[in-house]
Amino acid sequence: GGKRPLTPHGFQDASADLGVIDSWWRRQPDANIGVPTGAAGGIDVVDVDVHETGSGYAAFEHARRAGFVEGWAWMVRTPSGGLHAYFLRTDQRQQRSWQAPGKHIDFRGDGGYIIVPPSQVTGDDGISRSYQQIAVAEDRRPGPVDAAGLPAPAASEAPARAAHSDDRAARDPGRAAGLAVTERRRHPSYGVLDDAMYADPKLRGQFFYDPADYFQGVLKRAIDRSCKTGIPVRIKLDESGSSRHIDIFPKEHKILSDVREYFLRSLSIGKGAGDLATVETLPESEAPGGVSGDARMQNETSLLWKVALWSALGRVPVGTDPERPVRLVYWPNFTRIFIPHHAMQIAVLWSRRPTSLLETARILGIEYRYVFAFYSAAAATGAAEQVPGWKASGEVAKHAVQRGFLGRLLGYLGARD
Repeated sequence: GGKRPLTPHGFQDASADLGVIDSWWRRQPDANIGVPTGAAGGIDVVDVDVHETGSGYAAFEHARRAGFVEGWAWMVRTPSGGLHAYFLRTDQRQQRSWQAPGKHIDFRGDGGYIIVPPSQVTGDDGISRSYQQIAVAEDRRPGPVDAAGLPAPAASEAPARAAHSDDRAARDPGRAAGLAVTERRRHPSYGVLDDAMYADPKLRGQFFYDPADYFQGVLKRAIDRSCKTGIPVRIKLDESGSSRHIDIFPKEHKILSDVREYFLRSLSIGKGAGDLATVETLPESEAPGGVSGDARMQNETSLLWKVALWSALGRVPVGTDPERPVRLVYWPNFTRIFIPHHAMQIAVLWSRRPTSLLETARILGIEYRYVFAFYSAAAATGAAEQVPGWKASGEVAKHAVQRGFLGRLLGYLGARD
């Protein structure tokens, strides 16, 4: 549960020898996994820290806008809510590790190492949290990172091309965090529906789906059953001939899953998941004694949120009125869930003033599918709901042109980009 190496010479003892690794695991079966960075490991990592004294997301956003970190291969959310952006080492040029505490961002290159998923560490609050992969470069070829373009100690000022970038994210870590850990705007999680379809009343039947027809419905029913009875429930799945399962623990509000993410995503996207899943009471003999320490453990809300996004694909549940205002019931914990694009702006708007799905997209100047995707995940987890008995009217349009505090805040978060 820690970060300190367990071998005498730390990361310098790193090995790819299966015999050596097997002996380590036998002696320390609960150890975390460390990988050397730089030429030794074939990767460089930009480490964005989050502390009580500050966040490195602002510095990361400056570097992103300047084009220094566009070639990441995959991203990992750290237990503190920070970020590890991985880059492939493609040449022999040496790039030493360095730290910039004042900017809360570090570079892990030659002479460094990184903790990788599914490792977990225990925080000051006594809670164990895991390193979680949140994005993979699927639609482009990853590239190396130029450490000189980052806010290293040797450079008191950002490079010239970074200095001219929009500095709103530097003043707002929330905006930078949302941009840094979100999937790319064209990711299939948001679907492929065109804006014209959402705006045309004759075509609106295409942006509805019935969660009961998808794995979202299976998962939600299993969670509800477990919470009602107070008894752990197991969802059994068949993955390529192998039996996999998702165990739900109502008292802890936790889920233990050994289902691989790519399979869970494909299962969530397609209809008829009920034919592949069996829900049963978890046998007491198979229930672990303490579930909180397992690296595969996650919150009920985190998994349901993600599954709802995959099932919705930019649509909303049947019965949703796109003209009826939506309000935020509670603020989603963005450090523990997958963050859809523009989530921060949408959440701020709905928390300050109920606004319909269609009007939300117009006010923020974003594509409808981002709003619809966020609503489907938020509604599935109880974080958002449509206001009953209130129909859309000219009042909404009147509010939309009022700047005031809300307008300034939305602009600050990038809604006007």
